[in-house]
Amino acid sequence: MRRRRTCRSQSSSAASPPRRTASTPAPGSLGPCWAPTGRGRRGSSSAACARSRAPAAINLDEEQRALAVFTRGLAAAQAAGRGDLLARLRSGRARALSDLGRRDEARAELERARRDAEKAGDRLTLTRILNDLAIEDAQSGDLPAAERLFRQALVVARAASDGIREGAILHNLAGLASVRGRPDLAEPRLRRAIAIFRERDSRRRLGNSLSDLAVALQSLGKPAEADSLLAEALALLREVGDDTSAAYVLFHRASFDIERARLGGVEAAAREIESAAQASGNRTDLAVAELLRGRAAAARGDLAAARSHLTAARRMLHESGEGDVEAEAGLALAAAELDGGQLEAAARAAEEAVAAFRGRGDNQLVFRADALLAVIAARAGRLAEAEQRLASLGPGAEARPMIAQRIALLEARAAVSKAKRAPAQARRDLETAVALAQASERKLDELRLRLRLAEVNQRAGNPAAA
Repeated sequence: MRRRRTCRSQSSSAASPPRRTASTPAPGSLGPCWAPTGRGRRGSSSAACARSRAPAAINLDEEQRALAVFTRGLAAAQAAGRGDLLARLRSGRARALSDLGRRDEARAELERARRDAEKAGDRLTLTRILNDLAIEDAQSGDLPAAERLFRQALVVARAASDGIREGAILHNLAGLASVRGRPDLAEPRLRRAIAIFRERDSRRRLGNSLSDLAVALQSLGKPAEADSLLAEALALLREVGDDTSAAYVLFHRASFDIERARLGGVEAAAREIESAAQASGNRTDLAVAELLRGRAAAARGDLAAARSHLTAARRMLHESGEGDVEAEAGLALAAAELDGGQLEAAARAAEEAVAAFRGRGDNQLVFRADALLAVIAARAGRLAEAEQRLASLGPGAEARPMIAQRIALLEARAAVSKAKRAPAQARRDLETAVALAQASERKLDELRLRLRLAEVNQRAGNPAAA
């Protein structure tokens, strides 16, 4: 999961991953990257005031107030003929619109801001606008368009010698790589971002990047270093008082614990995240707490509780426009329904989870959904559909770097082999998957896979192996 899934370059760094995440940055103020503006004529003074007051409005989660402040500032700048302020004010107004869920209006305002920045030759503001446009594309599922814009933003940031924005955009590119199931590409980008933030003593950004690197390493099957990085990230973020970003580190740590079948501390983490969300008014973080509870309930085999928590998380995430995290919650619900033997409900949840992401570039969410749907079809006796789903995962899928994808592929392949009455092949795939899960400390996966393996052995008349 990502911290408001890909970071805004001016405020924090970028997930799991992805808004403004795949493991993305926490929301932050708009102010730190804006150059101070002197007071001049009444119109320019009003515009400057708008730019200084709006960050506080957003920090208080008063998006509507922020929109009003930016709108007044924009009108004042236009009346005063201050073309040099238009791009920045439009950019801030677009963010407020996006936070209010008015995404089409936000996109249109960002495009106008881009033209204003290009006309004014304002490379610093242009970097931020390109980054925000990329975020809008990433959240809508258009990953190729998002990558093009992030790369354009990176070129402009480097031309402007803006190291902090360069680091933030590298972080966002890493988040995009993670969403595409390429944590191996995310890792070097995050390590470069971390080096930049360490050099500039940007501790909050450093904490966020360390957290996302931990998620990438966990995805690559390197849990020991991931744990160490999360501990450092949490200490840094608490030191600078960034409770929202610290809450996401707690989310990742609790998620790792669920993967390891250590459920004892999950509710405490969910409560801490919920407390921070209530203090800030952040609806997305409230949903994240419910997502954790739903995953923990599913791990305990409590389908009713898992449904309740995950459905609540999906609703809140849908309302706040966090499509990628909503998809994660949907896939968690699909897996819970499947484990509970509810094949139709599982298929419906999986299809709904990734409907918006199909046909829009390689996406690990779609891969996982199709692997799950292959298992569902195989168990339902729809062998042709199961084989088609399996084929859609693509050639060479077994070599993918993300451990979760390789396990999903092997489990799907074993389900199809079992349905075709080929127990030897099913056994080989499940044994390979068990070894992968064991080596990467994914205890919950290991336990489930061992159960599947026992079923195959029992059916093949090998109860001793079962």
